[in-house]
Amino acid sequence: MMLSVGMKEGICKRLVGYDEDIVEIIQFGSSSVYAPEYARDVDLLVITKDKRKYGGYLDCLADLLFDMDVVVKEVGAF
Repeated sequence: MMLSVGMKEGICKRLVGYDEDIVEIIQFGSSSVYAPEYARDVDLLVITKDKRKYGGYLDCLADLLFDMDVVVKEVGAF
C-alpha cells in the first residue's frame, strides 16, 4: 500500500490531534519497506511523552479506507 505524502500528513494530523505529546511517528513493515504494492495494512510506531488511551489512537484513524496497525510507546520505554 503506497501512501501519498498527503495521506501521511493527514494520518499524522489526526494522531497529533488526539495526542499532542507525540514526538515521532514511524511507518514500518511491508507497507513502507518490503513490498508496499502488496501490503494490506499500514504499520505505525507512535512515540509519545505521555501515552493516552490506546483506543483513541485507533478511533482517530477508524474512518480511513485501509487497515492500520498502531504500536504506541512512551519515550524511554524501549
